[in-house]
Amino acid sequence: MAAFVKSRGASIPMGVGEYNGYSDTTISAAGEMLLSTPNIWFGCMWNATGGKGLTLEGERLAAFQKTLADPRCVRPA
Repeated sequence: MAAFVKSRGASIPMGVGEYNGYSDTTISAAGEMLLSTPNIWFGCMWNATGGKGLTLEGERLAAFQKTLADPRCVRPA
């Protein structure tokens, strides 16, 4: 997404409407991508409660909480 926007000569804030992962590794990788990509302003974690996906708990929840605790994650005042 960032490469696409940049290839069009733009530099605008971007957001990830929702993301999740089937393991703590994929959730950590997604969090790292969000925090290390310039102009990503937000990423919404999807917490599935039924149907496709998994409820955010255990090691997956810990991986998400680690992303939130990263000093690059700035919360609005």
